[in-house]
Order: sequence, then C-alpha cells, then structure tokens
Amino acid sequence: MPSSPADILLTPTARLARQLVREQAIEASQRGATAWLPPNITTFSAWIGQLRQAHLLTGEDERVPISHQQAMWLWQTVIDHEVFIGEPQVARLAQQAWRTLHEYNLPQPDDWPGLLLSEDSRRFQDWSRAYRQLCDERGFTDEWVFAAELPALIQRGAVNVPPQIQLVGFDLPLTPLQSRIVAACEAVGASIERHTRAAHARKTLPVTECPTVDDELLTAAEWARGVLQASPLSFKGSALPTSVQRDPQPSIAIVVPNLSGRVERVERLMRRVFDPPGYALHGEARPAWHISLGQPLDQWPLVADALAILSLATDRITQPQAHQLLRSPFLQGGQASFSSAATPSETALSEAAARAQTLADLAGRAPFAVTAAELQWCLRRNEAAQLAQGLEQWLECRQHHQAELSASAWVAQFQAELSSLGFALGRPLDSREYQVLNRWHEVLETFSALDLVADSPLPRARALSLLRERVAEVVFRERNIGAPVEILGVEEALGSRFDAAWITGLDSDTWPGPTRRDALLPANLQNDLPAATSESCLQRAVAELEGLMQLAPELQGSFARGREEVAAELCSLVHPSSTTLMPPLPLPTPASMLVPQDDCQAPKYHQASTAGGTSVLRHQSSCPFRAFAEHRLGAVELRPPRPGLDAGQRGTITHKALEFFFRDINDQAALRALDPEELSARIRTGVDAALEEFTRSFRLTLSPAGRQLEQARTEQLIQRWIELELERGEFCIQAREQPITMSFGGLRLRGNIDRVDELADASTLVMDYKTGRSSKADWFPEARLHDPQLPAYAVSLEPSPQGICFAHIRPEQLRFDGLAAVDTQTQGVGKLEEEGYRYKTLNAWPELLTLWRTHLDHIGEAFVTGEAAVNPRAPNECQHCHLHSLCRVQERAPHDSLQDDQTDE
Repeated sequence: MPSSPADILLTPTARLARQLVREQAIEASQRGATAWLPPNITTFSAWIGQLRQAHLLTGEDERVPISHQQAMWLWQTVIDHEVFIGEPQVARLAQQAWRTLHEYNLPQPDDWPGLLLSEDSRRFQDWSRAYRQLCDERGFTDEWVFAAELPALIQRGAVNVPPQIQLVGFDLPLTPLQSRIVAACEAVGASIERHTRAAHARKTLPVTECPTVDDELLTAAEWARGVLQASPLSFKGSALPTSVQRDPQPSIAIVVPNLSGRVERVERLMRRVFDPPGYALHGEARPAWHISLGQPLDQWPLVADALAILSLATDRITQPQAHQLLRSPFLQGGQASFSSAATPSETALSEAAARAQTLADLAGRAPFAVTAAELQWCLRRNEAAQLAQGLEQWLECRQHHQAELSASAWVAQFQAELSSLGFALGRPLDSREYQVLNRWHEVLETFSALDLVADSPLPRARALSLLRERVAEVVFRERNIGAPVEILGVEEALGSRFDAAWITGLDSDTWPGPTRRDALLPANLQNDLPAATSESCLQRAVAELEGLMQLAPELQGSFARGREEVAAELCSLVHPSSTTLMPPLPLPTPASMLVPQDDCQAPKYHQASTAGGTSVLRHQSSCPFRAFAEHRLGAVELRPPRPGLDAGQRGTITHKALEFFFRDINDQAALRALDPEELSARIRTGVDAALEEFTRSFRLTLSPAGRQLEQARTEQLIQRWIELELERGEFCIQAREQPITMSFGGLRLRGNIDRVDELADASTLVMDYKTGRSSKADWFPEARLHDPQLPAYAVSLEPSPQGICFAHIRPEQLRFDGLAAVDTQTQGVGKLEEEGYRYKTLNAWPELLTLWRTHLDHIGEAFVTGEAAVNPRAPNECQHCHLHSLCRVQERAPHDSLQDDQTDE
C-alpha cells in the first residue's frame, strides 16, 4: 500500500485553486523565502483523478484507466453503428448523461423500467450497455465509473486518503457523489474541514438600471476603472484558510452570467474602457483585465493556421487556403520582425515581399484552385525561396506516408508536415501565443493516446476530422498573470473573494434560469437534478445569489432594461438597498493621430501615354486619388477569385463568343440567311471557342460539368441576343475590335472598339458590349464625366460617328441603350433632340461632341499635371478614397455609378 498522502486543500474550480496557489506564493515571498514546496491545492475532480491513478498503479486493480477523450472515442464507436453516423454531438450527449448517472447516484440503465422509457432513453440504454460491455472486454475503466466506486474503495482501505482535507469555496451544495466520497473519507478517520472564509454577510446591494446589455457592461467597466484609480483600498479579502497579506493592488471582479456566449462582446467593451487608443488601433499593451473564459482553441490564429495547413491537398489548393498559407506570420520567413535592437534582414524583407507578390499574382491571374506544384512554381518565380523550399519538403512528406495510420503515427506525420513549412518559426510569439502553442501540443499528445482504444488504423480524413473535433472542444484562455480586474462567469466567481465586485445580469430572465433536462435520461429520474424542475432552478438561483453576495465588501449590481416592448425587471430574489439609473458614460479617449499633410497636388506625369485605356479617364473623373494610385503608382485592388466564374469572366466569355460569331458575318442580310440549324451550330462553335480560349488561361476554374453548364447558358444568351439584332434596321458591320488611339489634354491612350456598324443611311453607330450595369445617363457632359469610354471613342474617330450605344447582354436584360444624331432604327438608341432628362438642354449632336471633347481634355490634363480634381468647387472630401485630400468632390458624388467592367485595353 502506498503511504498516506499529505494534507490537501480542495476547491470547486481550477481558477480558485490557481488563486490560492498564487496567494501562498505571495505569502512565502513576503516572508523572505526564496524557495518553498508547492502547496497541495487542487480541484475536487482532479483529486479523484489522482486517487484513480495512484490506485491503479498499485497493481491490485488490473483495469486500464481511460481519459475523457478516450471514453469519447468508445462512445462514438458504439453510436456510429446506429443512425447517427459520425455525429460527435450525439456522443457528447451520451457521455454527459453517463456522467450525470454516476454523479447523482441515479439507477443504472439496466435497471430502468422499459414501459416508461422514451425512444431516446431506450437508445441510450442500448448504447450504455454496449459501452460498458466494450470497456469490460478490453479492461477499461473511465473516470466516472471509478469515481462511483471510490467511496467503497476508500472504506475498505484500497485507496488511501489524506489525514486532513480542507474544502474551500464550495458555496453550492456538494453533488451526491462528492458527498459520498467525503463521508467515506470521514469514515476512515480523515478530518474534513469546511473552510468558511471571511464572509461579507449582506442581504442587500445597490443596483444600477441600464438601458441595454452593452451599457450595463460599460458601466461595470467604468466602475472597475474608477476603483483601480482610487486604490489602494483599506480592506483586503482573503480566500486562504489563514490571513494572508496580498497585493497592494485591489482585486476586482465583474460577474457576467452566461459569459461563455459573450466573450467577444465583453472583451471588446473592456478594451474600449480600459485602453481606448488600443481599442481603436492595436491590442499590444498588457490589459488591466482578464476574462476567465476563452474561445475554442481552433479559433485562435496560430491553431487555425496549423489546421489549415494540415487540410491542404497536394492536387487542389483553393485561393482562400493559399492566401492563409502565404499570409501566415507563424511560418518561417512569413513576416519580417522588427525590434528595438535590430532591423529585419534584407532576406526577411525580400521573402515577405515575394510572398505578397505571389498573393497578388494568385488573386489576379490564377483560378480558384491550383495544385501544390503550381503554387510552388509561382513562389519560385517571385523568389519566395524559403516557402518554396518548405513546400517542396511538405510535398515530399505528404507523398511518403501510408494511407492509414494509428493516431500517434498521424500526430508524428502532422508534426512533420508543419515542421517542413517552418510552423511556429515565423515572427516571435508573444506570451499568449506561446500558451496557445503549448495547448496545441497537449491536444496532439492527448490525440496520440487514442491508440489505446482505437482498434484499427485511421485514414487521413478521419484522423483530421477527429483532431478538429478535439480542438474545437478545448476552450482556451491565457493565464491571468496578475490583472487586477477579472471578468468571471457565475460558477467561476462562486467561492472566491475580492476587494470589490460588480454583478451584472440581475434581471428576472436570468434569475432563476430556465429548466434544463437531459434528453437521454428518463424524466422520472431527473426530478432531483439541478435545473431539472422549476423548484430546483429556484433553489439553485437562491444558492448562487447567496454565494455572490459574499464576493466582496464593496458590492454593486446591475441589470439591463432592454427594449420597451419586452422590458426586463429586477429579479425578485435580489433585494436592492437602492436603485439608480445608469450615469452618463464618458466618450472613449481618442487615439493620438498625426495631422495629415494637405497635399492635393501630385507630381507632373511626364510620360506621353499610359496603359489602362479610358479607365484612366473614368478614375480621374470619379476619384483622382484612385487614378493616381492605380495608373501612376501601379497599386492594384486584389479580388481573390471565387469558385466558378465571376461576372467579369462571364463577360469576357460572352464578348469572345460574339467576336467569334460575327467574324465572317458582315451584315444583317448574312445573319438573316442563316437557318435555325446553322445559327445554332455557329453559336455553339463560337461559345466553344471562347470557352476553350478561357480554359487555356484558367485551367482549373471550370470542371467538365461546369463547362457544360456555362456552354448552355452562354448559347442561350447569345441566341436571344441574335433575335434582338434581327429586329434592328438594316446594318453592315464596318469594324470589329478596331484599335483606336486617343489624346486628351496631352495624355495619349489606346483602346479597342468592340463594333462599328454602318446603317442604311450611311451613318455609323459605335457599339460596346456590356454585361455589367451601365447607362447612357452617365455620358452627360459635365466636369466629372461618369462614364467617358464611348464619348472618348466618339470624339476620337474620324469621321465622327452619328451615334454611340451600349449593347446590354445580360440574362435579365437584353437591350440597346444609346444616343444618336439620326434615327438608327434600333430600339433603345434615341435621337438626341428627342431625349428627355438632362440631354434636352443640348441643341445638336456637334454641340454634344464639343462638350465631350472639352471635358475629356480637362480630365486628361488634370491627370498629367497632377491636379486634385477637375474644377474643384466643394470643400467636402471624397469618401471613395478614404478622405484623401487629393480628391475633392463636386455637388454630385459619382461613386455609385462606377462600373467594374474590364478596361477597353
């Protein structure tokens, strides 16, 4: 038999155990000690695990202990043979019901009367029988089966317990299982001391009424900040059995019911109050507050990047996956790190820049999915040597492993894959990220232990799915290293003592909470469970509120009134000493910002021409800063591709299909001469040629099935368009894809006119195919010409055309839309003098051409000279370019009319 263990102190929560250990360390340090033995302080559940481990190591019990995760595997093994194939949530419910059975001394499923069972209870009865049989056959015992056996083992001397056990912080009644274990310890002579700390007995507290939940949290945070600013306090709480001198800084608690579902909101509001500049700009400073609950481990960036890397396939890497890989700061060389002592090396800067260029190339040219080899080639082309080499090692690692491996072998494989890409070797990790990394390694170690219960190797997809489930179950929060303000849930707060505390959520909807029943347990067995009935909910609410009333000598409470139609009331279980309305909240302190230099004059453009066609004029007209950024600085907006075709790609295919269709057709008569079969065949050939040209450039964008759908869609669209062409008056096609050179205000541009038709009266009509939204209203001559493309063609052609029009080719809208000096016999292209709206102020077509030329010359001259805008008259600044002073708007903001069509060059 092992020797008797030392005295032990047990707590209901891990947070309270850590607090007691810390206070013991503070006490020893203040006594002048430089080294001391760690105190034997742990939670009740962890102590049961220690007793199980010690008992099974004696060899008197040949069963093998299994962990919570290993037991979950066995439950999934049992349940996966039923209708819930691969559903982890059902296994979690079954495991929770199994725990409840043992924790509250409920009858075992084999003893349940069959007549009163629901279908869910019958299923659980079968599952639990199969689970117990599986454990018996393989010699396993889980934590709850052993815990239920523990009182008997203690009483017969098979398990030794400490001679003195102190229970600290148990404001709520012990569970039946805990009571049985404590009684068994007393029966064998152990001394049980229920520690009653320096309680602050009170029946009432001041309550603040707030309009909304956010206002309530902000009020509590402002109060905590005020308490900190007024420290040191004259009183000190203590959670230790003996009086201990604590930190000079006050300990403050903010209790938030249902904290687990509100962590992000609470964190945002705390940051707003305690660090307003950081709230707006960064989160680098160490906060004065700490939230006891965190987020699932898979939501932390470091772990999310690790899981994303493990999910990569060698033959298909999507754009979002590639972007996450290229942007990850946790991969070696992924981000140039700066410190006060050194600047980043040229290698680090060039690697980061090369990855950024690769990112831009993928977004601008690659399809939605690429292969790993193609990604590696793109990295090498941009000289991202570190990641390219890592990807080569990753490919080799992926290609040299078996299809099915054990859990521990998969962990080794996963670690090798991450190491090949330099995972966790990027920028230096901060303290929180180191803790996340350690927790990730702990999860991998726990996953390896599935070898004990898994009876066959796992395929990669199954192993990765199980790992994701395990990671998602782990809730992580970095350790509190001494933040004076703690935000706690109700369970974490009970049993602790603080200098000051604020209890939120004291409304009648929260206290008492709703009833909760286990769907897998018979209803008649749940009457004595906490929260199973309205009476038990009320009893628990009373006990929790009584415990919270002892948190601190300075205690405040609050509740949110909410919306008027469903306004909440103060809980009747709370007796306020006073009720006040929420005081006005101070505005967040603004961050100190540099005053921007009012620089509205760009350097002169010395080149004679620029790329981009008439888009230069459109950008200069709508937003001069955008024109400067895109066409002079070369800045490009990155729009990652999405699955399938986007609107621009569909427009390109339609445009090309029409180009192929009209290649040998010179007039409407030739179009009318085609019989239906010839017309369909010609359309089919043109669409097929356009799709073939597109897929040569974007190989993986369309699957074979996707190409068939796109073929059918485009054929139908062009068939309908040809019917509209046949309804026009007679025309012949004078030019297709005609190159044109334009000059405006000293700026020379090049473009391509989609089509020029000669009409029956020998006049010409310039046509531009459009699959995006556009309107002839955008051609109205003014200082900021909204859409200058066709007006620029009209004033640059010799001789000048007598009309211009858009050919709208969209499934929901097929029509012509334009202006002309003559009757074009084309529906939608009206004569200028017959146009209403703003064009009615113009007298003739030549006047319109002259006005267009004047405004386009001014726009081109503004681009060359670097002026802020054409004829700036309004002081307001352009929101499109984020209030940059280079752009001054007019009375009418043009940004809603901007088109995203491809440039004409």
